[in-house]
Amino acid sequence: TKIEGKNYAIGNFSEAIAGVFGGLLAVGSIYLPVYVQTGVLFFSIPIAFTLVEPKIQIEKKLEKSLKNILNVVKFAMIENKKIKWLIIYSSTIGVATLSTAWFAQPFFKEIEIPLAYFGFLWAGLNMTAGITSINAHLFDKKYERVKMLITISLITIVLFTALGRNMTNVGIIFIIGIYLIRGIATPILRNAINENTTSNKRATVLSIRSFIIRISFATFAPILGFIGDNYSLSISFYILAIIVGTFSLLSAYKLTKLD
Repeated sequence: TKIEGKNYAIGNFSEAIAGVFGGLLAVGSIYLPVYVQTGVLFFSIPIAFTLVEPKIQIEKKLEKSLKNILNVVKFAMIENKKIKWLIIYSSTIGVATLSTAWFAQPFFKEIEIPLAYFGFLWAGLNMTAGITSINAHLFDKKYERVKMLITISLITIVLFTALGRNMTNVGIIFIIGIYLIRGIATPILRNAINENTTSNKRATVLSIRSFIIRISFATFAPILGFIGDNYSLSISFYILAIIVGTFSLLSAYKLTKLD
């Protein structure tokens, strides 16, 4: 959890720095951040050449085939109940936090925050998530994991409900709260999956987790966006509270039966 937390924190701190520069560039031209990002992405190519496979392999590596991938999907989503409910819980929290990330800017616009400050606010949110993620291992050690997941669910429900009721500058406090939860939950959930699968399946299982998070978000996002555009952001936040309440608490309950 400590390593996952540091890894996630580095990403958040990097995004915070990018947020400040991106916001300032966007004031000059909305296209400038895209051009600069293209240049930054170039550096991923030489960095990719420095990556190496770990020398120690405890289990025999799986052959690369569709059959083996489908076998791992079956293992993760049917055979191993604990991983299945961890993935469903992760997907629920993923939908909640990704929705917050994408709704943050429409929210800033609705409460009439000037565009120049968007980058600074984005930086502050990501710094918040980074600080909590780098300390996530402390929560993981101190509290029983399933009880902590239930607590995370309840707090997230309260935060979305409060955000729906406070479409003012006060609402920024609740968005910060959701980012605090995001920083704690992400490393803990990733490590929980790591602990419950073998090294030869781990990369595929984590990919399945990521895929389900994204496909879940792709399913709900257009609906939430339509409601936010045509009715109100408040209703979208209330719906997110219901989604989190239904699926995350169900997942946490199922996990209590498996411990």
